[in-house]
Amino acid sequence: MPLISSITQESLLKAREDFAEGLEIPPNLIPDALALSWERSRSAGLTPYSRGLDKVLPERLKVEQTLEDNQWLISHVQPEMQLLWQSLKDPYWTLLCINNQGLIIHHHNSESATTPTLKYLSTGRVLLENEIGTTAPGCSLREGRPIIVDSNQHYLSELDKFFCAAVPIRTPEGHLLGVLDVTGVDSQPPLWLQERLNLTALAIENRLYLDFQDCSLLHVHADPRLIDTPLEGIIAVDPEGRLLHANRSAKCLLGLDQESALKTSTSLETLFGVRGQRIFDKLRMFPDETHSIPLINGHPLFARLRSPTERVHSLQSAAILSSSGRPPSRAFAHDLILEKAFKMASQAFAGEVPILMQGETGTGKEVFAKALHDNLAATGPFVAINCSAIPSNLIEAELFGYSDGAFTGGRKGGAIGKIELANGGTLFLDEIGDMPLDMQTRLLRVLQERNLCRIGDTRVIPLDFRLLSASHRNLEALVAEHTFREDLFYRINGFCVTLPALRERSNLAALIDDLLQQLSPDLPKTLSPAALKALLDYSWPGNVRQLQQALKVACIFSGEQSLIDIENFPPDLQGKLLSNRDQNSGQSPLKRLEIDAIHKALAQNQGNISATASQLGLSRSTLYKKLRC
Repeated sequence: MPLISSITQESLLKAREDFAEGLEIPPNLIPDALALSWERSRSAGLTPYSRGLDKVLPERLKVEQTLEDNQWLISHVQPEMQLLWQSLKDPYWTLLCINNQGLIIHHHNSESATTPTLKYLSTGRVLLENEIGTTAPGCSLREGRPIIVDSNQHYLSELDKFFCAAVPIRTPEGHLLGVLDVTGVDSQPPLWLQERLNLTALAIENRLYLDFQDCSLLHVHADPRLIDTPLEGIIAVDPEGRLLHANRSAKCLLGLDQESALKTSTSLETLFGVRGQRIFDKLRMFPDETHSIPLINGHPLFARLRSPTERVHSLQSAAILSSSGRPPSRAFAHDLILEKAFKMASQAFAGEVPILMQGETGTGKEVFAKALHDNLAATGPFVAINCSAIPSNLIEAELFGYSDGAFTGGRKGGAIGKIELANGGTLFLDEIGDMPLDMQTRLLRVLQERNLCRIGDTRVIPLDFRLLSASHRNLEALVAEHTFREDLFYRINGFCVTLPALRERSNLAALIDDLLQQLSPDLPKTLSPAALKALLDYSWPGNVRQLQQALKVACIFSGEQSLIDIENFPPDLQGKLLSNRDQNSGQSPLKRLEIDAIHKALAQNQGNISATASQLGLSRSTLYKKLRC
């Protein structure tokens, strides 16, 4: 239902028709920004009955180019948009990020969307005022401020059932990067929507400060509870104590001009008086601690300092590198879904939130878990426990350990349990859905109290570890069946990641390259174009595990040859690969020419993906996607 009354809607309909005929808009009927947009729409030759929305969807190449050209901005907006979408998730709504050229660079909508028109609002689509008339994102880009457009306030009648709200996103220097927009069709907007949209835009702008190199970030607010929230003030300070940039909240708190950038002469002393450098040094001595500091006018302010290396451990961080500088596993490179999942999981893991990984058998849950550990907790141990592989009569001793003489047949002197071994590092509970119910009870107690007693011992051992869990089974269904404890489920499910099956991944070629390097480090192996195409087309029901075994056999059967062909794979798989290839041979002549050109280039470069991409003038990710089509 629209927010505008039926009487106002009738007035708008008549005013819009009259305006299209050359009459003036009645005063105070619509906001000035929308009235100006109506005038520009009319000047562009549009009428209320023009059709601008139901154009063809963007071509795949256009979408790929959009993602490549806007990677930096997407990396900052995506985590915050995901959080907002979790609250909004509805088939009548879509969430968009539009750059300053009017191009949709990232979108969220429901797979079960019941409104067909929403599908036209997707990545790669340009929302130009001279095509689609008055919209919130178009007006917000033009005005540089939040805008709401509801029902008949749109200039085109085809948007009469639409509600849209947009807020600008600015760089630390104040330049307009784009807008964040939420659009719904024939649906009442939630009361909290505008506030959450504003907060999400602030959070995105705050994330941009993480890109500053060789400077510290001073997080400030008059209320210490609002530090590390989108409402906090952020000040970038260089090693000499000069203030480089400040966000909108910080400028407001410090009484600085909102419209102008900080002057090069602005220093800590400007804000905090002669004690400015001493205050800064104190904050540097106690990073990540909140302190009350006096401004030069005597008013107190709460502040927390984060250095460049400490920022990566913040829950606000969009980066996924650890302080050791190691990049994430190549197993997730070139796949947007996995890269996004890894970034979000890294943020949660950095804040010691328990992570639950779900997905089919063989999708790489342990690889994902190990990559999280290596990037954020690599100095401690990584202890993996397969809960389905331990006999039920031994699982308690395996997990919790036992003291000397606890039971007949036990090791002399007792044994340390796997949970205790993970102290100071990461505990990974694989296939936790198969853990016996009585063990779930004891595990829950350990997770709640963060300590344990070995079997046969009364000594309490304190624990400090990060928790990762995984299962190929639907744990929520197990909870409903009363075979998995509900309280344990919520204890381990701080953040849930569902890993896609191999057939759903877009980085298969990169993964094949990576596996071949691991399997044959001394004799580099590459796939023939035909073999690579066959592997990319196959559905891989056994996922990564099946692919790894198939490549291992092919490396062995190819002997001293560097090139692997279909005939080098196991006979049963060869038949499936060839059969699948025949089924997918019905391509258009133009597509066939493109594929043949790619295969020819691959052959010329001995299967080297990077060299082939360079020769064809494509990015590696684009080449991978073309090979899969």
